[in-house]
Amino acid sequence: HGGVKARWVEELAANGLSENGYRVRRSLELRGDMLAESIALATRKITKELVQREFERRYGQSSRYLRVQLIRADLKFPTPPPGATGEQVLAERQRIVQQTKARMNLYRQQVQNGASFGDIAKENSDDPLTRAKGGVMDEPLRLDDWPQNVLLAISFLHAGELSPVMRVENSFYLMRILESRMLDLESEKDALIAYLRDAPPDAQEVSAVRERAGGDLSPELLPALKAPFDAAHPRDPAEIVLRTRGVEVSRRAFGAWLRAKLGEERAAQFAGERAMLREAAAAGITVGDAEIEQCIAEEMQRVLVEDFGGNVARRDSALKAHYRDEAHWKRELDERWRVLRPLERLMLQRRRIDDAAVRALFEERYGPGGKGLVVSWIFLLPPLAAPVDPPPAPEVALQQAVERHAAFEKRARELVERARGGAEFAALARAQSEDGATRALGGRVPGHVVPERLGGEKRAALAALEVGGVTDPIADRGGLAIYKLDARGAVEYASVAAELRNELQSRRPDRIELATELRRYATSAKVERGPDLLR
Repeated sequence: HGGVKARWVEELAANGLSENGYRVRRSLELRGDMLAESIALATRKITKELVQREFERRYGQSSRYLRVQLIRADLKFPTPPPGATGEQVLAERQRIVQQTKARMNLYRQQVQNGASFGDIAKENSDDPLTRAKGGVMDEPLRLDDWPQNVLLAISFLHAGELSPVMRVENSFYLMRILESRMLDLESEKDALIAYLRDAPPDAQEVSAVRERAGGDLSPELLPALKAPFDAAHPRDPAEIVLRTRGVEVSRRAFGAWLRAKLGEERAAQFAGERAMLREAAAAGITVGDAEIEQCIAEEMQRVLVEDFGGNVARRDSALKAHYRDEAHWKRELDERWRVLRPLERLMLQRRRIDDAAVRALFEERYGPGGKGLVVSWIFLLPPLAAPVDPPPAPEVALQQAVERHAAFEKRARELVERARGGAEFAALARAQSEDGATRALGGRVPGHVVPERLGGEKRAALAALEVGGVTDPIADRGGLAIYKLDARGAVEYASVAAELRNELQSRRPDRIELATELRRYATSAKVERGPDLLR
């Protein structure tokens, strides 16, 4: 935010957050880090290896002591104007990069021509720590703090020499070497030991503390945590809801952590959902348990197929990795769909379909002027390797993968031969296709397929077919597809307009539409946060 606090606070407010809420949340998050750092410092043993590591951090593999003065020029990218395209924003950023680099090269040329490096730094440098001192750094350059391009540029310069202009993230740097000399570990050892007695622990030390203290921290989620929410009958705050390494955590303690961690962030979401549910009830919308159960079953099946290829064991393993099982997942989905299903019904009730939307669906479904191809297909996915313990050696696994793929391709070719030999394509699709949207339809793709919208191989294969013809297997979405040309279709808009309008009117909102509408409710919610929320 360029050091402007008001801009930061404004951004927090735009997301329904406050400076105090940010402090509470970050204090909670940092407490563990700070405790680990304190333990690392209190238990630190200054070994030969630790001294060696600190020496290399300071002076690099070349053991070089460098004192420098620098000029820093930050890349100041403006906020894109409303309506700007991605190309326009990128072009403006590139212009600023070139302009800033040219300015730094000008400073370098001025120093080479005799201008004072310190005076230029005082007038132009964006580095707040060194600007007033003419760019002079108080401490030697810690080589471990700088990226490789800087190290390569300055490591072998001598006193008085200038570096090239170097980019580090969103800044350009120009350095002048004040002092450069070789060091050896023995001469620096006492100073390094004195520094390490009180130096802040590094990430490696903190990680070692966490490893020693952590062990298996997997929480045991107790039945009380999984109990459904009931505002009319609140549960006992002292009830134990989880246990980790023998330490019991009460509902009150876990709730306080959640409130500090997520309370402010979720307050507007909570209020928005409640406002939507009140509107749905006022519109006469009620959702029963059977309807919720159906939504849960549909989503679980979709996730199983789309994310895990129908493999229940893989799905359960993924749930376990997040401390869940199928029952826990169902409870989460039940809570979510008791918000999403009323929202779906409310959006459908308020939806208004205009002629332009119907015409657009017609063009998408049947092609320009209603002319396209009537096509059926069979979609096949390659088989997954069965898990074995222990896993096979890499060369064995590779050979097994090759054999599985060969068998998969053979299966696809045999289906093509059966279809071309007279077997009913629709029956083959119902029995073999792994596309859930068309399998029950005998593989029939709704509407028309428009050749111009297809990829090159697919378009060429369909173009070569006579009506009734079947393609060879074609690679598609990680599997193989077999197409049959049923007819070359032509549909009049008037004959299907009413059907398409009804489809648009009853089409369930997708996940993006639902999320967008929930964000709208959350944004428009007028939330007053009481002092206890962040206590």
